[in-house]
Amino acid sequence: MPTYRVHTAIAAPPEQVFAAIADLTRHSAWAADPLEISAVSPGPIAVGSRYRSTAQAQGRTITAELEVTELQPPQRFAFSVRDLTGNYRHQFSVQPTAGGSHVERVISAALSLPQALLFYAVFLIIKRPNTRKGLERLKTLLESQSG
Repeated sequence: MPTYRVHTAIAAPPEQVFAAIADLTRHSAWAADPLEISAVSPGPIAVGSRYRSTAQAQGRTITAELEVTELQPPQRFAFSVRDLTGNYRHQFSVQPTAGGSHVERVISAALSLPQALLFYAVFLIIKRPNTRKGLERLKTLLESQSG
């Protein structure tokens, strides 16, 4: 099971950072690739809430099913993703700092052999850089809103 992590400091309070991370429908505002996420489950976000996403990556359209698996405001949020490239778990932790928040994102993948071969072929040139880019875009977005 491949796992990788990225982190950044954001000059915004943990509650604001957590709100942006935990609202999956807002991820398109800071995702590295074009992305649309819509709720499938009615009501406020909760463990078990389901979503559907459509992403544009490397000229391909990838649809996915998402489910919230952990919700502990304002510190921890996780969701699972199932698409044609594999099954992924995205975990976010938000810790307060003197200047705002420290955010860590850990992504774990459960992959078939063909999916693993594809994953490792694109990990260093696409997956990891895009994950970093997404967190940097989140940082820029939230810091511009904080003032």
